[in-house]
Amino acid sequence: MKQNMGTADRVIRSFLALALGIFMNLGLLSPLWQIAAGSFVALLLWTSLSGCCPLYSLIKIKNHTTLSSV
Repeated sequence: MKQNMGTADRVIRSFLALALGIFMNLGLLSPLWQIAAGSFVALLLWTSLSGCCPLYSLIKIKNHTTLSSV
């Protein structure tokens, strides 16, 4: 898969995953919501680490820039 996410997008997703993971572990959510939040955290981490968002591919959004050699 080609990368279609920029650095800022990846950092934002990582911080959101971290914040949601901390909130999840505080025990404020019911078990069903913890499963849902855990799945969302896993999705955020997977997309931020891989640099590829499947939804971006479907919508044909690409905010990953590459340096071209001059």
